[in-house]
Amino acid sequence: MVQEAAGNAEQSGMEPTTGPANEVGVPLAGIVFEAGDPINQLLLRVAEALAADGVSVAGVVQARVNDPATGRSNLVLRGLRDGWELPILEERGQQAKGCRLDSRAITDVAGRLERELAPGAGFLIVNRFGRAEAEGQGLRHLLARAASEGIPVIAGVRQDYAAAWAAFHGGLGVALPPDPERVLAWCRRAAAGAGAPERQRHGMSAPAFGSDQAPGGRRAP
Repeated sequence: MVQEAAGNAEQSGMEPTTGPANEVGVPLAGIVFEAGDPINQLLLRVAEALAADGVSVAGVVQARVNDPATGRSNLVLRGLRDGWELPILEERGQQAKGCRLDSRAITDVAGRLERELAPGAGFLIVNRFGRAEAEGQGLRHLLARAASEGIPVIAGVRQDYAAAWAAFHGGLGVALPPDPERVLAWCRRAAAGAGAPERQRHGMSAPAFGSDQAPGGRRAP
């Protein structure tokens, strides 16, 4: 499955990078994976390695935890820096259908990450560029803001959202296969070359990523 996702990344119109991060203009990468691939474990491994290198990492990974209030499991986003956890699914009963993503929780997450980026984070890791981001909501604006400020960004991108990811970055970003060594190598190159001069050289700004959404899906004024 991992090998298949790697092949799909190469066929999606987004060439996996093999050179320095600044060869693609901006340190922005999506790890294209298939359902069932351990993407959160991979991102956590990358975060731990970057932190060990002395990089200030902001971001979230997804985890499933037991909810004492309901006795059922729930999905949470877990902060990579401080370990906070926030449930992201609405409690609508077992018979509820459709998307249960709690937009208020995502707005909360976006606000927390905004504050983590403010002191000058060296890297942003986001568990997913998914349906909400593909529709212009979720953490899309945060991804665009960080990349436009020269902060390296990496996100998990399930294969069925690879085309939306390509539309989001418009050729400024890259796709990577879910290979830990290749991902970590790219992240280390990106972290080493991060900074505002690169952004200014390419004349980059958040609107370059086709986003008019504020954090959490609220439309920017």
